[in-house]
Amino acid sequence: MKKFLILILIVGALVGLYHWQVLGVDPPGMKPDPVFELPAYVFAEHPAKVDGGYWLLAQPMPTARVGLAAAQINGRIYAIGGIDRWGQTVSTVEVFDTFTDTWSAAPPLPMPLHRAAAVVYGGRIYVIGGLQGAALKPTDGLYIFDPETRVWTTGPSVPQILGGAFGIAVDDQIHIFGGRNSFGPLSTHFVFDIPDGKWTKAEDMISVREGMAGDEFNGRIYVAGGRAGSRTMNLGTFESFDLASEQWDALEQLPTPRGSIGAAFVRDRLYVFGGEAVSSALDQVEAYDAQRHVWQSVGRMPVPLQGFGTASVNDRVYIIGGGRRPGWSVGDLTLVYIP
Repeated sequence: MKKFLILILIVGALVGLYHWQVLGVDPPGMKPDPVFELPAYVFAEHPAKVDGGYWLLAQPMPTARVGLAAAQINGRIYAIGGIDRWGQTVSTVEVFDTFTDTWSAAPPLPMPLHRAAAVVYGGRIYVIGGLQGAALKPTDGLYIFDPETRVWTTGPSVPQILGGAFGIAVDDQIHIFGGRNSFGPLSTHFVFDIPDGKWTKAEDMISVREGMAGDEFNGRIYVAGGRAGSRTMNLGTFESFDLASEQWDALEQLPTPRGSIGAAFVRDRLYVFGGEAVSSALDQVEAYDAQRHVWQSVGRMPVPLQGFGTASVNDRVYIIGGGRRPGWSVGDLTLVYIP
């Protein structure tokens, strides 16, 4: 009996280590973070500039989550899926109106997903791939939401099961990069032609990675950071894909290697927010000047965060949800950054 109990303890420890170092999530049953204090400047009626920009606090998201996706249409930001405070993958969709500073509910995803990619084209939201459960089971779904009819429909499956990928819509196409399948991170690049309704294989990224972020500017898609497996393998990798030549270029590295980040262009600068290291979430904000081709540190977030949703509206970047420590750590914050 004693040997059996020792064996159970060893197996439990190995399972916890696997979740922590390999899957990049905390073992099932971990409690969410306690309440934490925000710096006073985010509550100010007339906030002062802090480092490289202004931070504002908007209404909190009704359902605290990590690993959610975000997409905005006409000033309304959709917070899609994620993992809730009980460690459950959810199908929850909630909408933040940036004009009225209010949240409302939207029809849920057809299936629970976290770390899916979400993009917008033609007034519709396309949700690609994603993971399910603590085992991080990758999926190949394409779900399309029409805000006018408030109905989800199913599109052609992605050629590769994946989660933790980066996606973006440019012209009539959706590009989906990297992520992870059942065996580990990927460098794959697939393109969905929206009018034709077909997926094709495109030029792979230079590096294998998941948990990265990026945006498009002036005919190039920029992809920053990520990790090559567990969070002990965070990357500063920074690459751009030229849409005209369909070729990749390796660029100057992101100064702080990190995964589970958010990114958005404001004018000609790509801002990269937060992320996670081995034992902590990060609060760094770094900006890449696409004209001068240099990185610059532009300050820190009000609180370290990882696994949040990111969307930009009228030169403001919205940071939604996420956790203030690595792994399963959920939050309901809605932060606004104005460079």
